[in-house]
Parts: sequence; structure tokens; C-alpha cells
Amino acid sequence: MDSVKRREHGSTKADFHAASVPLREDLCYKLRGYDRSRFKHQELIKLPVISVFYGITIKIFQGDHNPPHIHVTYGEFKAQIEIATGRVIAGRLPPRSLQMVKGWLKLRRPQVQKAWNVAEQFGAPKRIKPLE
Repeated sequence: MDSVKRREHGSTKADFHAASVPLREDLCYKLRGYDRSRFKHQELIKLPVISVFYGITIKIFQGDHNPPHIHVTYGEFKAQIEIATGRVIAGRLPPRSLQMVKGWLKLRRPQVQKAWNVAEQFGAPKRIKPLE
């Protein structure tokens, strides 16, 4: 039935569902309690990924809460890690992945802090070199 066109509206079931669900970016703002209409910068959230290495994805979200931190995903594991100290604020990672992230953060701390400052002002942070 998914691939069959709906005759009364001329759209597929998938088209109907996509139109009824808010954009992911809008949902991100709503979950964080932001009213997008009050911001001058109305650009949608770009991909918040700043680096990817060895299956580890590191993100910084626009307008996120303090303290400055990164969001790290590795498979089913997720964690928030403070930029200044490398301390895990929330979640958890396997020990080896955590050590890799801390090593990357130690090497790239100034660039990560700059990316946080850009994202805090609702800008799109630049990509940062992965751990090699």
C-alpha cells in the first residue's frame, strides 16, 4: 500500500506522512525550548557533525546549554563530554572509545572551543580533522 498512489489527493502515503511531521530542525529547537521566531538567524540547523573517526561521531549543537561540551556517539553508546576538562557529563562510552575521544580533544581543544563559540551564536561550526 505504501507504493500505491492515493487517488483522492494524488500523493503517496509517505508524502502524506512527511507533510504531517515537523522538520527535525524545528523539533530540535522545540525540544530545547527555543522559539525560533525570536532569532535573527533563521537558517536551519546544518549537520552538527564536526568530526568522524573510527566509528565515533562528534557533534556540537547550535545554541546548546552550558558547560561547553561535545556530543559523542559510538554505535549504541552516547555521551556528552566537557570541552575544557574532557570529563563525561552525561551518558557513557566504552573505555577505548572514550580514550580516543579524549586524545582527539586534547589535540584539537582550541578548534573545538572555537566551534562551540560559533554554534553558541547559532552559526554552523566547521569540520575538525579526525584522529589519525
